[in-house]
Amino acid sequence: GGTQGLRCTQPLSQLVGTMPPGRGQAPADWAEWTERLVVLEHAMRAQAETNDLAAREASRLTAEMQQRISSAHETAASVAELSHLVTSSCATVEQVAREVE
Repeated sequence: GGTQGLRCTQPLSQLVGTMPPGRGQAPADWAEWTERLVVLEHAMRAQAETNDLAAREASRLTAEMQQRISSAHETAASVAELSHLVTSSCATVEQVAREVE
């Protein structure tokens, strides 16, 4: 689906854990950033799940609409056929009426 771009081979929090602290940064800063990244990852996963659910619902609605459109076309064709039969029947009745007179 469309969420493949969000998937990583390794979680960001693990990647950060392997990085050495930068100049002037204490390891505690890295712990704070790692925690923030974990929260961000959870939010991204939740958003991806929401997107997947929305995509599935959109697909379901599209299929339902296509089915309804197909049914509407079939109904229209049936009505046209019925109209033709009624017109033919009327012509036949008129012809019989003329012959009886």
